[in-house]
Amino acid sequence: MSEQIHVRLATAADAPAIGALIREIDVHYRDERVAPSVAAAAIMARDTLETCEGTLFALAEMAGAPVGLAAFALLRPGRDLKGVLYAKEIFVHREARGQGVGEALFAFLKAEAVRRGIGRIDLTTDPGNDGAQRFYERLGGERTEKVAYRFWLDQPSARTFG
Repeated sequence: MSEQIHVRLATAADAPAIGALIREIDVHYRDERVAPSVAAAAIMARDTLETCEGTLFALAEMAGAPVGLAAFALLRPGRDLKGVLYAKEIFVHREARGQGVGEALFAFLKAEAVRRGIGRIDLTTDPGNDGAQRFYERLGGERTEKVAYRFWLDQPSARTFG
């Protein structure tokens, strides 16, 4: 690894960098034409961090430039009341892949979880995301057989409930 990687909790001042990385995440998973703009993602990140809604961001930097992002939340109770750190996104900028950024982000998440008394880290990948699955298995992740459900709240076709 040629450059040192620094990972830290992001603040509202980091919203522009977070917005740019979130835009990259969206473009990675879907058509660029429908992905939110960097500005819209930055506003969401700033609002999220300023309201303390529960989402946290870890920002990875190399030579002062943002190269990776983890979006996560701490949830309790969890097994033995220790809770879970749920990683919603772990993303590394294309040019920074293979340089240890993903490992640094995950090590940061692990240290943060231990520091807060959290008992495990959970995350998901799309079934076809073989690269991410190999990465998590290389880190010692245990593949589980859970079934996930999703409730869209802003779709006209969403069934009403409750």
